[in-house]
This record gives sequence, structure tokens and C-alpha cells, in this order.
Amino acid sequence: MKIGQITHYGSLSNYGALLQAYALQRALKELGHEVVLLRASFSFHNILRKWYCSPWRVWRAWRARRAEWTAEKKHPRRFAAFAAQYMTISEQEFHSLRDLQKAGIEADALVTGSDQVWSSKKPFPPYFLAFGPAEARRFSYAASVGSKARMDREYLANFREMLTPFSGISVRESEALQQCRAAGVEQAELVPDPVMLFPPETWREVFDLPTESGRGKYCLIYTVGHNPIGTMPELAGHCRENGWQLIVVPAQYQSTLQTDTAEVCYPDIPGFLSLIDQAELVVTDSFHGTVFSLLFNTPFVVIPKNRHDARFITLDEYFDLSRVYYRGDLAGCLAGRPDFAAVNSKMASLRRTGWDFLRRATAGAEQ
Repeated sequence: MKIGQITHYGSLSNYGALLQAYALQRALKELGHEVVLLRASFSFHNILRKWYCSPWRVWRAWRARRAEWTAEKKHPRRFAAFAAQYMTISEQEFHSLRDLQKAGIEADALVTGSDQVWSSKKPFPPYFLAFGPAEARRFSYAASVGSKARMDREYLANFREMLTPFSGISVRESEALQQCRAAGVEQAELVPDPVMLFPPETWREVFDLPTESGRGKYCLIYTVGHNPIGTMPELAGHCRENGWQLIVVPAQYQSTLQTDTAEVCYPDIPGFLSLIDQAELVVTDSFHGTVFSLLFNTPFVVIPKNRHDARFITLDEYFDLSRVYYRGDLAGCLAGRPDFAAVNSKMASLRRTGWDFLRRATAGAEQ
């Protein structure tokens, strides 16, 4: 079966966004399907289209995009090379729903997810597969609502209508499942993020991750927000006491960090995974930074970005992580590390759930 895949695409420094897209495509290919990731990037172009509403937003969006290009030029993380080597992606790039509808996309099925494809204030048609052949099967895998589900009546009515053509619906957060139920979408299921579909052994083997770091012992800081956690005196002191180096992978578009106590680096995808795998401790505000720490059984501390985050609430429900959320007590976080035997057992169960959904969502169609 030919499957068109759509998710957030185009970031040059968000490791999780690319890794979740890779993992979903790999899983569908292992089930015997031909999968193409549609190179769809909408954010700046949608803002540009509405410039008359807020020229200031256009200027800010352009600054962010220019900063991303500048940072990639200065510190290339080689995301495009990764996608070209490990994934199948469309030749054409899409910037609007009209682009997708005019493209004449040939597919037996279309899939949306994971990442935050359902997090916008209004349901965004491309991420609800409002394009492609009318007869194509449509389904979501681990579609995410981001930090918070939306429960207002108008949103739920639009949400339900846009999901009408779907033959399979799965979401990543328990709040997203509640949102589906509130909208009357009873067939929705809760599944794990695509990166959880593969055990750590697979990640290590596919990318030939080293068994030793070659750096000695270190603490890794990985941020996706502009979070100054690299300068936390308590953390720096803990690293000094243990003889650990401090290594920082900075936030998106952030090419410098105000600290002289750490090594700042900009790894490619395999290098990023290796850094998490070999670390003595990971300190992160990232959902996928946390998930890969769980997968690799690396001790970690979470620095919350938001007071309410549906993504981390669901992780906490799965793995009981409340004790590793930093609230001013680093020692308490370090003492509250998860029981990784229990984590691995839960991961195996979630993995079965995810694979079962994908098999059912793609079953019975012509291969």
C-alpha cells in the first residue's frame, strides 16, 4: 500500500520532530508499505498570507526563520542529510492546503501524526488529511494536541467533522483522548509516540551508536525552549562533585549559551542519540529528550516549560515521573529516578499497543 505521511516538517534543530517522523515511517515500511513523507511546512507561509492582520507577526516569524538558517549555517546539524539517507521524502515541498490539493498525490492511504499536529487553535485541514484521493484510507497515529487539549464547543464540532473520513484514529496524550470523547469520536485510541515503537537495541543498531562515549563521564543538557538551565549553580556543583563534564545541546535557533562551565555542541541525529545513551544524567525540558532517556535507561531530570503540559502528564501516567520534575530541589530529583525495570516493562506493553494499532489501521488494503 502506498501511504502519504504528513507531520510537522522543516525544523533544522528539533531532533524530536524528525525522529518521530522517521520512526513512524520506519514502522509502516516494516509492515510492508511504501511510505513517503510529504515535505509540508506551513507556519511562515501562513503568517505571510495573513500579513495584513498583523505585520508585526510576519516580522517576528521572519526573524525566527532567518535565525534558524543562520544557526544551521554556523552549526549544521545535518537534518536534511539524515532525511535523505534514512527516509523517503517527497520531491515537492508544500506550503499550503492548496499546494497539497493541486499536487495530485497518489496514495492508497494517508496518515497524520505524531508531533503536535492537532495543537492549533482551529483544526488545521492539512493535518486532518483534507487532500489526496477521496477513496484513500485516512488514519492518525499518535496525533498530539501539545500542551493542552481544547474543549470549547465550536472547536469540538469542527474537530469531529474533520475526522469523519478517518477509518482509524489514535492520539498520543490522554487529554487528546478525552478531547476525542468530548467531540463524540468514540473510536479514538491512545498509543505511544512513534519513537517508542522500537526498543533501544534497534536505535543503537540502526545508527551504530558507540558502546562508550569517548568523552568520559558527563551530564547532558538538552533544551527546546530558551531555558537557562545550563547556568544552574546547583547542577554545576553536582557535576563538579562527581567529576562530570557538562555538555549542552542548545535550544532551537540558539547558537550561543551564556555559560563558561560547559561544552556546547550541535550533534547530528546519531550523535544526539549517543549523547543521551551514554550520559550519566540528562537534564531536559523536551518531551523527546525525556522519552529517549527512558528508552536508554539514562537517569534524567525534567525542567517543566509549562504549568500544564498534556504530553508530560501522559508520560507521568505511564511511568510515574513526578519525582524527577525540578521544582528547586535537584537532590530530590536525583533521588527519585524511575525504576527502569518497571519502565522497560511498560515500554514493551506500549510498544505492542502501537504496533497493533498500525496493523489494524493498514490491514486489508492492497499491498
